[in-house]
Amino acid sequence: LAFCLWPTPPARAIDNADCFVCHSDKTLVKTNAAGRAVSLFVDEEKFKGSIHSKNLCTSCHSDITDLPHAETLKPVSCSQCHRIEADIYLKSDHGQAIHKGVAEAASCQDCHGSAHELLDNRNPASPVNRANIPATCARCHGNVEAMEKFNLRQRAVVVTYDKSVHGIAHAKGELNAAVCSDCHGTHELDRKSTHLNSSHANISY
Repeated sequence: LAFCLWPTPPARAIDNADCFVCHSDKTLVKTNAAGRAVSLFVDEEKFKGSIHSKNLCTSCHSDITDLPHAETLKPVSCSQCHRIEADIYLKSDHGQAIHKGVAEAASCQDCHGSAHELLDNRNPASPVNRANIPATCARCHGNVEAMEKFNLRQRAVVVTYDKSVHGIAHAKGELNAAVCSDCHGTHELDRKSTHLNSSHANISY
């Protein structure tokens, strides 16, 4: 008997609206391995205002192929799209520390903010906007006691910056005032090759 094999229609793509059916619920939580409740809520309005707003959720959460999805998903890697930046970061002091299991080391989100609310660095509200760089770095480096174990060259780096000509100029709103990343770099931050070593290593404030 002759018969025809009809191709199976492709599964419907998962739209972001499908995800927000559940993830717009502010009470949606899961318990992590440490027994702590972790919120799974995503603010839809903030997501729409982010630079990722045109992306599908599944472009980052690529192991989601059907709904409802598995409760445990693989971690999202920014390197899926930002390969060059990720390669540079992994060779930096922060990236090497993460590789060694230092939980406190700065990750992408620690500096750039939540991937669901990520803003262009030209946006004044972005934590990596030039005007906000000192405050962003200070979230970690301003905690003198917590930073003590990392044996940094200066103990109170935020205090010394704030009292320096650069910090004073920045506090006055001068746009050309040097901020942390001008001397130390960004993704490539490395104490052995930082711009600070070659240009201002002997300057004290």
